[in-house]
Amino acid sequence: MSGVQPERFRILAVDDELDTLKLYKEILCPAGNFRESESKLADLEDKLFGKRSPSPSGASFDLVLCRQGDEAVEAVRAANREGRPFAVAFIDVRMPPGRDGVATAEQIRALDPYVNIVIVTAYSDVDPSEIAIRVPPVDKLLYVQKPSVPEEIRQFATALGAKWQAEAMVRKANAELEARVKERTAELVKVNEQLKREIAEHKRTEEALQKTHDELEHRVEQRTTELARINEQLKLELTERKRAEEAKAKLQAQLQQAQKMEAMGTLAGGIAHDFNNILFAILGFAEMTRDDMPEGSLARANLEEVITAAKRARDLVQQMLTFSRQVDQERKPLQIHLIVKEVLKLLRASLPTTIEIRQNIQSQSSTILADPTQIHQVMMNLCTNAYYAMRERGGVLEVSLSEIDVDLDAEALPQHLDMKPGPYVKLTVSDTGPGMEPAVLERIFDPYFTTKGLGEGTGMGLAVVHGIVKGHGGGITVHSKLGQGTTFHVYLPRFESAVAPEARTAEPIPKGKEHILFVDDEEQLVRMAHQALKRLGYEVTVRTSSVEALEAFRAQPDKFDIVITDQTMPNMTGIGLAKELLRIRPDIPIILCTGFSEAITPERAKAMGIREFIMKPIVTSDIAKSIRRVLDMN
Repeated sequence: MSGVQPERFRILAVDDELDTLKLYKEILCPAGNFRESESKLADLEDKLFGKRSPSPSGASFDLVLCRQGDEAVEAVRAANREGRPFAVAFIDVRMPPGRDGVATAEQIRALDPYVNIVIVTAYSDVDPSEIAIRVPPVDKLLYVQKPSVPEEIRQFATALGAKWQAEAMVRKANAELEARVKERTAELVKVNEQLKREIAEHKRTEEALQKTHDELEHRVEQRTTELARINEQLKLELTERKRAEEAKAKLQAQLQQAQKMEAMGTLAGGIAHDFNNILFAILGFAEMTRDDMPEGSLARANLEEVITAAKRARDLVQQMLTFSRQVDQERKPLQIHLIVKEVLKLLRASLPTTIEIRQNIQSQSSTILADPTQIHQVMMNLCTNAYYAMRERGGVLEVSLSEIDVDLDAEALPQHLDMKPGPYVKLTVSDTGPGMEPAVLERIFDPYFTTKGLGEGTGMGLAVVHGIVKGHGGGITVHSKLGQGTTFHVYLPRFESAVAPEARTAEPIPKGKEHILFVDDEEQLVRMAHQALKRLGYEVTVRTSSVEALEAFRAQPDKFDIVITDQTMPNMTGIGLAKELLRIRPDIPIILCTGFSEAITPERAKAMGIREFIMKPIVTSDIAKSIRRVLDMN
């Protein structure tokens, strides 16, 4: 077709012999589209070859001729600056007096890694393997033996030029693809950063986002190297973006759930404060009334039950605060069978009769070093989950407790538990419910995962159990099959030291005659405390306002021997009152009481000069001992 021009490639020919250069010109550039590196060479060419005349067919190549290696290197350097690099370079091996062809090829290769180099030589002693080492790569290095056949030269030029152009197109496509990938990666990174800011406090979520980011980077690297699968990889990228959006939606839901849990914790603190004040009054008045009843009377026994129930309510508030992570509990030697029996007794009273409870407590003396409230929580969560599985048709809830030694019974333990050798207590909770599918079983300990309906569960129960058990150095496994029920095995390290039984000898309640200033904004607590402290022999002044208490103390600071104040009060907190009292009289002993407060801790209270920090509700014997201890110390 006459309207189509052949593709032109830039060809560099380097040879010290003019005849050879003339041959290149006749073969590759009959239309005269070539450039000599120096004007002297051009003049000499005109004399030898005659003036150039345009070829009617048009030229296929732009040809540059050089007689020495230095000229060729400079021509390549200039071509790179102009943005018109060479596609093929024909280089003679021996070109006296300058550098030889191999050294020239080395320099050209350093300047242009993409040019195809053809070594032309008339000598048989040239070692191609040595040249291949000096002028890599081998796929861009060829050899032609002189004398050269014109058609062979043209075929080399045409084929290598087409190869160079194809590679250039591939590099361009690769660069465009890399730019597109970087642009999309930047967008995804922006999304990831936004997610990280929203859920910075949730480490597991942040790790999930990092994993997604890493997977995306891995796919980006694959796209830059696997050009043959560009279309498929773009589809994968779109799929990955969709997954990221789904992950974002899931994480937002988890964040909302976490915020609900945080709100529940705040609510628990507020409830605890008010409830502990109520329990303080109940315990105080009940103890005083009990002490007025004769020994062995029915009324006294009934009041003992009231006091016991109030103490159980106090422990329940403490457990609620622990669950909401507002109170830390220390671990202590604990006979676990006592907690197991206590939980089963509580469950028997609350579960329907369609649920049969069986217990098999083989060991009555197994001791662990644990937080009692957390172990109670483990039992409650496992047993209530078992009840939920059987609530429609009923069934059997079985709890057993035994001892096991990891060294002796290692074969009976799952390998993934990774527990340290030694003696353990094994707690087993099983049900005869419908069982679980393998897919559910794999995620059973994942946070926020639940099979319960909306509003029936948070998905945190078993995750909390798993965290508590692992935190105590133990392990937990679950076995379940459809139609065969579910069994949980909990392993907790045994504590070998013997637990001394608590002494139950009745100690006399210490009394005194000092003057106490008692401050609390709850009038009911003030009336109760006034009676209780008067019974202990003390002279008591009460105030329901911290401001009024401060005025009374300022008027007669030496009148009082000790001050007992509540923390949470209007106008001025207990801490504020304590600061003012100590400013007036630095040696005044102060006891701070609170139903619950995040603003003060025992350590902070003592650092401020407060002698004792007591959590409500307080039994009479405890407050009496604290008062006596502080006064005697002073």
